[in-house]
Amino acid sequence: MRVLLYGMQSSGASVLALTLAQKADSLAFIDIWNMFAAPELETQRDSVAKVVVTSAFSLEVHRQRFRPDVTCLVLRHPVDTYYSLQGKSYANESGLIDEKFVILEKVFLAGKGFDHVVYYEDFVFSPRGLIDLCNDIGWLITCDALLFSRRQQDIQDTNAAACPGIHERLKYGVGNVHTRGMLRDRVRFSKPWGKTSHLPLLCPSLFEHTADRLVAGRTREQRN
Repeated sequence: MRVLLYGMQSSGASVLALTLAQKADSLAFIDIWNMFAAPELETQRDSVAKVVVTSAFSLEVHRQRFRPDVTCLVLRHPVDTYYSLQGKSYANESGLIDEKFVILEKVFLAGKGFDHVVYYEDFVFSPRGLIDLCNDIGWLITCDALLFSRRQQDIQDTNAAACPGIHERLKYGVGNVHTRGMLRDRVRFSKPWGKTSHLPLLCPSLFEHTADRLVAGRTREQRN
């Protein structure tokens, strides 16, 4: 089985990929660098790959190469994503940061090329939801995956053994993943202001969707 995760840089998609990578003996390309497309693999081993939104490679290109059984679109509040991404050396690589938000908006609006939408905020506050989704799609892991006991070296060695020469053809790492706690303080649902005041013009549907989810969440809390 193959699972592809597609999201903005600084969307939290890497920690989701690392969670899936806890599946024993699976291949995992947790944070493929923005200047590379998803790999073409000859192996039949269970594999997960996370790629980011760029103007260099479309979601369809990644899918054609990786041939996933399941594709997940990873979303995080646009303003929180922007603040996390700004200033990083790769923010404007393979497309300017604003261009990437426009591309994400188009992918989200089209509703094509992905089977599920996964939210970083949901994972932070209720990671069991990701575990349940994985088991529903056939990627069998337990809550022990949240301990992140499978280390980067083991993952890279497994990849290299199953795909000889992969490290010469593909650059990837583990991203800016923090495995000691879920860092809930990074979920702010910040209002557009200053440097981010233009974002609602770039991705209005994403902002509307985020607002609808917040209203729905508050309604559930009031009922409970």
